[in-house]
Amino acid sequence: MGIKERLLVFIKYKELSKYAFEKSIGVSNGFINSIKKSVGSDKLDGISDVYPELNINWLLTGIGAMLNPQNGKLAKDNIFYLPYVSVVEYGNYIEKYNDDSYIQSLPQLVVKHIPLNPDTVKYAFEVADDSMLDEKNRYSFAKGDVVFADNIGQDYSRIEEGKTYVVVLKNGIRICFCEIIDNDKILLSSRSKALYPDRTIGKDEASQIFFVIGGSFSR
Repeated sequence: MGIKERLLVFIKYKELSKYAFEKSIGVSNGFINSIKKSVGSDKLDGISDVYPELNINWLLTGIGAMLNPQNGKLAKDNIFYLPYVSVVEYGNYIEKYNDDSYIQSLPQLVVKHIPLNPDTVKYAFEVADDSMLDEKNRYSFAKGDVVFADNIGQDYSRIEEGKTYVVVLKNGIRICFCEIIDNDKILLSSRSKALYPDRTIGKDEASQIFFVIGGSFSR
């Protein structure tokens, strides 16, 4: 994407029309359509003044997150920012989850008006498939849904049967049920055995385990 396309992404996120955005920053109608490869510094200053949450470096280069970091805190208007791991990002996350600079470069999911604890909820993960889907259960997850996750670290005592977890493995990321068996093993299971058969792993096979504390669901 170029600058124009990234700006349009931000405008869509703000739920504005191009005309409303142009008016808000004091430029003439048609300004966005006229953008080619760059935007003048005066226009950038105007955008930054009106929309301080927009990461100007991302707008210019595409590097980093669209929104400026909020350090995991709730904003005054109850907007919560979470590093977002999409399905296409799974492979990179598995390799680089310990790299702070990589985590900071992830897109930030903006969660509005949902009571989350900024001290515990750290990440948002996209659901890869329908293995946890049950249309009769309001707490099920479909492909494309997003779950909000709290890293339990090595505190396996927090794993409870029937609760949902994000499990980061060397060969993939699973959103599934977890159950401790034989003290040193974890049973991973799902609602759909056809899509995701039961699997037993050693505790050392899981790089990270997150407790799913909420989500943004498509149904």
